[in-house]
Amino acid sequence: MNRFKRRSILIWALFTVLFFSGCKKNGISLNSSSVYLGENILVRKVVFTGSTTGYACGGVKGSNGFIFKTSNGGQSWQQIYNSGSNELFDVFFVTDSTGFACGDNLTLLKTTTAGARWFSINANPLAYKCPVYPLKGIFFTDTLNGYVAGGAGFDLGLTLRTVNGGISWLYSTYPRELRDLYFSDAGNGFVCGYGIVMKTSDGDQSTSVANVVGDFFTSICTTPNQTLFVGGYAGGIYRSADGGATWAKVYSSGSNFNGVAFDSDLEGFAVGNNGVMVRTEDGGSTWKTVKPFTGYNLYTVCFLNPGYAGSQQIIVGSDQGKVYTVSDGN
Repeated sequence: MNRFKRRSILIWALFTVLFFSGCKKNGISLNSSSVYLGENILVRKVVFTGSTTGYACGGVKGSNGFIFKTSNGGQSWQQIYNSGSNELFDVFFVTDSTGFACGDNLTLLKTTTAGARWFSINANPLAYKCPVYPLKGIFFTDTLNGYVAGGAGFDLGLTLRTVNGGISWLYSTYPRELRDLYFSDAGNGFVCGYGIVMKTSDGDQSTSVANVVGDFFTSICTTPNQTLFVGGYAGGIYRSADGGATWAKVYSSGSNFNGVAFDSDLEGFAVGNNGVMVRTEDGGSTWKTVKPFTGYNLYTVCFLNPGYAGSQQIIVGSDQGKVYTVSDGN
């Protein structure tokens, strides 16, 4: 073999190694498919009540809000509610039939028929007494006890609490916009927002500020063993393994994270703007970038079958009215 031929083979081999090494660094590949909901909206939240039944909500600011339902695991979706004016930010089901949704201008909705009929629970007295802010997150521990967080403009926030399934509400205001919340029972929970994570042990009657700062905390979730995670719009993911007493930043990037979810104590995903998706398989200690399957902003992520030991389907909501189904590759 002459010198020129050997040199050509070496150059080609070097190029191949560098090319595939570069591909590996660009992230892991996961199979995905998408469904268009029929409305060009921001899909703010997707939740599932079982392996086939799920709900998605979203809308367009200053225009209208929608709720969609799937009965086949996200393969197709049907519109089941149109607010007519107010964008919807969150939907939450506490049983297979009883669910709640929230949105702009103190919009609060409830269904007891698995989405077949929605009715307003935003009583007039609440609107007169409470600041008319967007409601961004909603969480119920049972059919009676529920909490809502919201706000606007970074420095205007509020929480709402009901103990009778939404018939009446108590509210508190805060100098920070609030985005998301999680409660382990009717008394103990966390609320996150602009530069703050708050903890309560008496159902939001009093709160303490957690020692985690420096981000716009947009999403909060927990693992089965009650390890807490929050995602930040400034690109951080934070973890607490001691009930919120201490926090550590476990991932940092230039991305804007909008949603975080865990399927088990080990596996979790976070999603953000410009198609960003990261994954952990060791409880948040390390994170890997998923190769982008879209350039759209991603706002929400959930698991189709939480706790299932086999291959998982991850459901992701984006702008442009798209819902993605992503295989975790296991």
